[in-house]
Amino acid sequence: MGIGPLLETYRHEIEDILRESLEHELKAFDEYKALLELVKDQEPRLEEWVREKLREELEQYDEVSKMLRKPGLIEAYH
Repeated sequence: MGIGPLLETYRHEIEDILRESLEHELKAFDEYKALLELVKDQEPRLEEWVREKLREELEQYDEVSKMLRKPGLIEAYH
């Protein structure tokens, strides 16, 4: 058995790493949204867990976005 190829961009500047992190947070958020649709109104505890994960992903996205902002800017990084 072997493992698949590792995802490597070969970009190691801090800004590049933070942008990759933002992409990861958005993908995770989308996956949790899809999961929420599957469990919504089915199992309250699981639904609440997924909602908590969605909140966490948004908080993490906001934190990374703040790190990418240029000094003096207040709008979200895009």
